[in-house]
Amino acid sequence: MREGGGRRERRLGSICFLVAGVLAEIAIWGPPAPARRSASLNRLGSIAFGVSAVAAYVVPDTDDLLDAALATSATLLGALCFFWAARILVKPPPWLRARAA
Repeated sequence: MREGGGRRERRLGSICFLVAGVLAEIAIWGPPAPARRSASLNRLGSIAFGVSAVAAYVVPDTDDLLDAALATSATLLGALCFFWAARILVKPPPWLRARAA
């Protein structure tokens, strides 16, 4: 395998996540609150995954991650954002349903 293999692909994947999150928010600018909230959480999750990708950079001189704790924390935050965004679409919480009505 070539040195640093996959770095470009991870970068491209993170950029695609961010673009998709922005496009989703633009696409549902006017619908009810649950859909907007879900899109915003998806975008936040995408940003967290991008931060995780940067923090998971392997420093060539030491073969250590740039910031392992940040990489792990940002991955968890991104996953929680994606989970909560999906949950809102399946069954919006009562305080969010009242706004949509």
